[in-house]
Amino acid sequence: MTGRPHPPAARRDTVRRPAHHVRDDLFAIFPDLPWHPHTASSSQQERVARHVAEAHARVEENIRHQQQATERVRAVIARRRLR
Repeated sequence: MTGRPHPPAARRDTVRRPAHHVRDDLFAIFPDLPWHPHTASSSQQERVARHVAEAHARVEENIRHQQQATERVRAVIARRRLR
């Protein structure tokens, strides 16, 4: 006999699984379940833009603090040189 043997009949008669994930409506049945609803892309863009703006504000503040610390260290070094 040439070629591949046929699979057993029990394997051919099994129920096929769906190609994509089917989500049960458990959240409608149990509304207290923790979950995050899917958000529209526009609201995601707004959220990301807000996070970026907040990060820029923190970066500017950190740079300002670093510059002030550098100036304090330079002032201490300058005072020591004058002695």
